[in-house]
Amino acid sequence: MSATTTTDRCSSVDGMVPLTALGPGGSGVIAHVDPDLDHSVQHRLRLLGFCEGREISYVRRAFWSGPIVFRVCDVHMCIRAEQAAMIRVAAAS
Repeated sequence: MSATTTTDRCSSVDGMVPLTALGPGGSGVIAHVDPDLDHSVQHRLRLLGFCEGREISYVRRAFWSGPIVFRVCDVHMCIRAEQAAMIRVAAAS
């Protein structure tokens, strides 16, 4: 991990932010999935619709800092915050 990991979670780099930075009601277009994310998790997320170019919206966070609910492909899905932080989005056009 680089020294900028902490600031990457809060700031925009090349106009992209992590999914976790959107907040409830926020939306964007998936621009990048971190290659450090476990390959089986990457594969599963892609099967669920978390692919580059797809619009995604932050719906809500589950209780007790649990998974985050996102809307992608007209479906609500929960993923762990750690995984969401490794997916970067650009502002929806």
